[in-house]
Amino acid sequence: MANKEETRADKIKKCFRQFDIDGNGTICLRELKDVVKKLCGPGQHVSDREIDMCMKRADSNGNGVIEYSEFVDWLMQPGALVNPTTHGIEVFDLGKVLRPLFDVFDRDGSGFVSQEEYDEVHTIISNSLKLSPDAKDAKRGRNPRMLTRQSQSVFDDIDLDKDHQISFKEFVEFQRQSFAKCGLRSEDLAELVPSLSRQLIRVFKLCESDAKGELKDVDTKVLQRIISNISNISRDIYNDDQSGKFTYAGRKHFTNRWTEPPVGMNIERLKRMHLKLSPLPMIGVQEFDVITHCIPEEMLENRDNLPRMWYARMGRKVLYKNGRTMMEEPQFYVFEDLNWTQLSSSKEYTEAYDTLAPELRFFCLLKTEANFGIKMSLDSIDRAMTSGVILNLITQDIVDKWNEHLLKEVYRMMTQDDAARADMARDGSFEEDQVSKFREKVRYAPRGVMAELSEIGVFKISSVWADFINIS
Repeated sequence: MANKEETRADKIKKCFRQFDIDGNGTICLRELKDVVKKLCGPGQHVSDREIDMCMKRADSNGNGVIEYSEFVDWLMQPGALVNPTTHGIEVFDLGKVLRPLFDVFDRDGSGFVSQEEYDEVHTIISNSLKLSPDAKDAKRGRNPRMLTRQSQSVFDDIDLDKDHQISFKEFVEFQRQSFAKCGLRSEDLAELVPSLSRQLIRVFKLCESDAKGELKDVDTKVLQRIISNISNISRDIYNDDQSGKFTYAGRKHFTNRWTEPPVGMNIERLKRMHLKLSPLPMIGVQEFDVITHCIPEEMLENRDNLPRMWYARMGRKVLYKNGRTMMEEPQFYVFEDLNWTQLSSSKEYTEAYDTLAPELRFFCLLKTEANFGIKMSLDSIDRAMTSGVILNLITQDIVDKWNEHLLKEVYRMMTQDDAARADMARDGSFEEDQVSKFREKVRYAPRGVMAELSEIGVFKISSVWADFINIS
């Protein structure tokens, strides 16, 4: 911990020397303007008015210059204009970080947040604090004051011009003041605030599913996890005691999420194309299997209004007549503008894959095997399980565990099926061919398979499950 603090202190000293152009031990307004404008990256702009406001915030004793102690205090404030990062000194755009959260509040997309819209989100966060496993903190008075106040009161504080709606500018300024008490660094906020936005979006999605009567048992568990996440993040970024607590510190954050694929994306068509582009010499071949994994591209900011591209990994497992098995080098494809195109490298697929959570990687495999339909046969699930082992998404032990679980499920379903019970009454038991015939009739939704896998402890339910909550 000491080394980390020393490193940060060194960065601040270096930053101060960079601002103190004339080397007199203080930073004047002209020096502040010169350096901040030089630090602005492409597309960034900081107005003179914004820099004047920074000067007022930093110059706590009001003598017209920023002294070193004042500079340290200013730089360490969450949301400060300038931020010491691992890449050096950078201008920090709090508005850019807060835009996704504002959009969550602004449910109708009008560009302003109404009292009703603010109440809705404020209530979700407040209730999460009460319902989360750490709800005992509420009894001890540890919940952030802003989140325990009446929604109307907070709304009035944010609505500075009293026009009964919150503009983005008002929202950013209020959040900046709120963050000032939390003790976190700006780079922490840049991770936590978008995370809070995602969790809130998932709550709304679950609520919509519940209103349609589509909420399943597993969805309730997902909601519990989301409530816990909202509670933890809110306590972190809105705490009043400068604790600098970062609950998500050290966790692997996956930025990619599931969305429905575009209309017209067909895996069977891709397989035919792959076999045409990469014909397999059939001499000595006994059989082969095409293993396909299709995943969405990472959700990038500059593609928000464009259809997402989907990438596919195609590989063949070949069994030769002499008993030798070989995995061919995979080929990669992209689906864009209703067509599949072969890629020259695995770069795009790998980047999308690395940003997907493990459970979503396997869910994508199930949906690929189902050709993105809403139901799949048990044979299709078996093929997905086998492919999952080859792609290192699951282990053979997991497949064995699944098969044991599935056999019990099939027998359970057969005991509830009239025709199957009649067969058992005649023979006294279920014969193997009866089980096989029944298996042919059973269809699972890919999301249902994920729920079964969670029940047997293969995948832990996480908040990202809400991303495919309405997928059958």
